[in-house]
Amino acid sequence: MNGLDAAELPRERTDSRFLTSSLNDLPGASAGDIDALGAHADVCRESRGFWWRAGCVADSVGRFMAPRLVTTVVVVAIALGVGSLFT
Repeated sequence: MNGLDAAELPRERTDSRFLTSSLNDLPGASAGDIDALGAHADVCRESRGFWWRAGCVADSVGRFMAPRLVTTVVVVAIALGVGSLFT
């Protein structure tokens, strides 16, 4: 197989709980783990400044506009044509 003995293979699950791990009887997160994760999330959140948010906005606009490229070009051309009539 893959070099594991039969004793090392995970046991078949008998309960119907959903777990995100394929292994049985894994230890839960300790209070220290949760605190460290919270501190890390705080540092990550604080490191996101103006330019990160500006990049997110630019990505969102790009994802919205890319599938509508032809329509956008037509609307801009019409707007410029109408604008040039009044100048």
